Parts: sequence; structure tokens; C-alpha cells
Amino acid sequence: MSTVPVGTGRSSGDGGRDAVRENRLAAMRALACRVNARREACTRERGERVPISPAMSRILEHDPHYVPYRPRKTRRDRRMVLNIGVFSLQRIADELETTVGELLGETPTLLTVPQRKDLRRCIVFLIRLFDLDAPELRGRLGAER
Repeated sequence: MSTVPVGTGRSSGDGGRDAVRENRLAAMRALACRVNARREACTRERGERVPISPAMSRILEHDPHYVPYRPRKTRRDRRMVLNIGVFSLQRIADELETTVGELLGETPTLLTVPQRKDLRRCIVFLIRLFDLDAPELRGRLGAER
């Protein structure tokens, strides 16, 4: 068994796989906590439980605070997920009325998806109310000055 110098990101003999696995587990744990928190918030807002898809369930298994609706099988056919597909994550984000970026812990936008939908409805209302699509108003912005 060979030893690798400290600071290379590899532990002796395993080729760094243990460190990579730990990083993935930590990332999945953080994702699961955010999904679970958002799921609980949606449940409070809607007044009914958010359905849990198989993909969401496999993510939520990483959250130590998640309590499944029914007991887990002692022997499972599938292991906990360590890398979620982007399309699965998009479906989960849509169901939870949020963005993939928010679930991944990226810097949030100033407005949530429902707030942006409300803002868009207000803008459409103002466009119709003041006839802002009129041909005489079309042109480059700032050219009115």
C-alpha cells in the first residue's frame, strides 16, 4: 500500500474515492435538507401534503430529520442516490414551486417563483390598462427623452 503526500486530496491506497464519496454524501445531505424544508413549507402553504415521488424519496433519505410516511423496507432493491439527474431535480423543483438553483443552495434571486408570477400578472395588467402596446409607444427605450 502506497502513501500519497498530504494535500493531494487522496488518502493512502484508495485513490481518493473515500474523499469523493464523503463530498457527495455531504452535498446530498445538504440538498435533502433543503428539499425537505421546502416540502414542509409547501405543505403549510397549501394545507395538504406534497406528494413524494420515488426520486424525491431517494433524496430525502439523506436528511436525518426526514420521517417517511411509512416505514422503510429493511432490504431495499435500490440504494440511496448519490447523484440526482437534472431532469429529476427539475421535476422536484417544479412540484415544490421553487428553482433548481434554490434547491442546490445557489445564491437566491430577489424574488421567488410565485412572487415573479405575481409580478408578471401585474405587469400584464398595467400593459393592458394603459395600452402600453400601442404602436406609437413602440421603439427604443430611452428614446423618448
